[in-house]
Amino acid sequence: MVKSAPMPLGISSLTRADARFAFAFALRLFGRDRTLVRRIHNEALVVVLNLHRVSPDASPFWPPLRPEAFDQLVRFLRANFPVVTLAQLAQLDRKSGAVVLSFDDGYRDFVEHACPILAAHGVRANMNVIPECVRTGQAIWNVALYDALQAAPFSLIRELRVPGFTRRLEGNGEDEKARFAARLSLHLKDRARGERESLLAEVARWKDRVEVTTPTRVMDANDVREAARVHEIGAHSFSHESMAHETDAFFADDVSRCRTFFRDELELPLSIYAFPNGSYRRAQVDYLLGNGFDHVLLVDEKMGRSTAKVLPRISVFAPTVPELVMQALGQQARGVA
Repeated sequence: MVKSAPMPLGISSLTRADARFAFAFALRLFGRDRTLVRRIHNEALVVVLNLHRVSPDASPFWPPLRPEAFDQLVRFLRANFPVVTLAQLAQLDRKSGAVVLSFDDGYRDFVEHACPILAAHGVRANMNVIPECVRTGQAIWNVALYDALQAAPFSLIRELRVPGFTRRLEGNGEDEKARFAARLSLHLKDRARGERESLLAEVARWKDRVEVTTPTRVMDANDVREAARVHEIGAHSFSHESMAHETDAFFADDVSRCRTFFRDELELPLSIYAFPNGSYRRAQVDYLLGNGFDHVLLVDEKMGRSTAKVLPRISVFAPTVPELVMQALGQQARGVA
């Protein structure tokens, strides 16, 4: 029998994470980052980066950016572009590119870890909070679910039953648990609030059997007001719904509730609205533009123009600096809006 040639040392054991890092490292080694920087400036593009958490606390479900990696990313961006707020875009030289750092959800680690790094680099950011979370002090439903899945033993996770969700947890590793959580979250997320809440009732009964000792923390009203002294604050809907599945009346009410909350409880103006879950309809965008909003933030994984009121964002979530840099420069972007 003919034996196959052995793989070069280390290649056969490369994980997907190793491969992604090696690819990004190679791109930077051969100057792809410099090419993308030139393109952004030559075409006067605006790259709005969509971020969420910056924390040293690991999570298999939604890993935050490590503070030291975020620091190096901001350092790189600051060296190559104006890093500005949405309001400052109007003051830019329209012949060069720029970057906006746009955070969603209002996690407490923005205050604890992101803000000191931003201050050290003299950078301001956009933070879009969820009024319901600010008011209750509780993270959005899928993050609370991740917290419970993190705390639950594998045997208990296998007992979780949700109508219409047929997948079961396979294996006893953190990767298997993370994949299970992502699929369950998508099953619950991609529907209107009323439909999802009936399914979450089953999840709530299961969660009662789980002791979560370290729930994900969110910013309270004082945190938001303090952050607003430096950073730009917008709304990420009132309760983080997938708006493409909601009625026009539901959306109009959501916008009204956001405005009331900002006026009465935060005592802040509201001119920025960021759609949750990358989910929206064009009519909803038009509604915001027709009702006095200066900027509407989508995701769409595209770059934009400084003159536009509607701006797409590019997700930034990689675990290593070479990957973060290449994501931030639009290596995987789907073009320009």
